Amino acid sequence: MSKRWSGADPRIPGIAVPSWLAITLCLLGHYGEARVQCELALTEARRSRRLHWLAFALGANGWLHQLLREEAERLIDELALISKEQGFPYWAAMATLFRSAAAARHGQQAEASALFQEGVRAHRALGAGSMTPSWAALVAPVLGPGEAEVLLAEQLDQIEVTDERWGEAEIHRVRGEVAWRRGDLAAAQAYLMEALALARRQEARHWELRAATSLARLWYDDGRCGEARDLLAPVYGWFTEPVGTPDLKEAKVLLDKLRDSGEHPSTREGF
Repeated sequence: MSKRWSGADPRIPGIAVPSWLAITLCLLGHYGEARVQCELALTEARRSRRLHWLAFALGANGWLHQLLREEAERLIDELALISKEQGFPYWAAMATLFRSAAAARHGQQAEASALFQEGVRAHRALGAGSMTPSWAALVAPVLGPGEAEVLLAEQLDQIEVTDERWGEAEIHRVRGEVAWRRGDLAAAQAYLMEALALARRQEARHWELRAATSLARLWYDDGRCGEARDLLAPVYGWFTEPVGTPDLKEAKVLLDKLRDSGEHPSTREGF
């Protein structure tokens, strides 16, 4: 073993590897396994007492919770505090982006937009250019349709430059929801079908569930209940999670409506 690596702490793979594995498992639709890996990383990071490693594990846990649309306020606050005290600018920027997503989830448009811009500026000031599309997809739903469309179109342009495509399906899905909100049903369906096709090509069950739920909801609202049910039922049926995520719970509620539906009044549910 070279002198360069002889003093390396062997515990770092016990933090970085399960953290990245957790995100991958989540996108593949294995939510329970993803949670286990993130908890392993966080436990090991706390045991190490290395604050930068702890920031890494907190960031991964926060990212997983954002993907699952779950609250992670305590983790975000801890990450922000450590980053401020220890001078970790990358993780400070990430904490700001986490907070922008949380604000968006609570419908706080102005705060979500301001925090998103602040986080992106801080991120880019460090020379980091990745992950912006995924954050934009979290914030765009609470923006006005015009502002959201501009933001999402910019992210699709960026994806073509960077080839960072792991969250591309979600950009198209949210773009479809935005088009639906402004009444352009043809564009909404096209974007949602593109999101579904992308998710399936990538075998990203997480994005597939979201895209299928959005498209099924659009068809339900349009009275196409049979088509919506045939689309959503097999996607939802693939998941075997004992405790549902918000996405799984919403898909189940919609699927129950579709199974019981005949004629129904036009409805419009949120993202």
